[in-house]
Amino acid sequence: MPKFKKGESGNPSGKPKGAKDKRTRLKGLLEPYSNDLVEKAVELAMDGDTTALKLCLDRLMPPLKPVDKALNVEIAGETVTDKSESVVNLLSSGDLTPEQASKILAAMSSHTHIREMDEIERRLVELEKRLE
Repeated sequence: MPKFKKGESGNPSGKPKGAKDKRTRLKGLLEPYSNDLVEKAVELAMDGDTTALKLCLDRLMPPLKPVDKALNVEIAGETVTDKSESVVNLLSSGDLTPEQASKILAAMSSHTHIREMDEIERRLVELEKRLE
């Protein structure tokens, strides 16, 4: 037999105010030793411990995040299909990275969807006027 009825919380009042989670408790336990722990990690790293070395380096130099730069490319074409083919050609020629091309195509798709919604709304308003 289940401990709680279906649809009823086992803790209806929720977590008590001021209750600490595991991370907060562990941080509190380690806080007094933080300087010693850092010194030990550096010492181990300097002695050749690759795990300690990675830990130290990850803290000193976190991984770089890619930064998009402004693009100055011409996307030729009359239709959305023509423009998407232009993006693929720019990708093939090396003028765009795969990530840039993907983002441009996604933006074009969103823009096309928005235009379609505007057109549907315009047609709906027109039909409603005819029915009045």
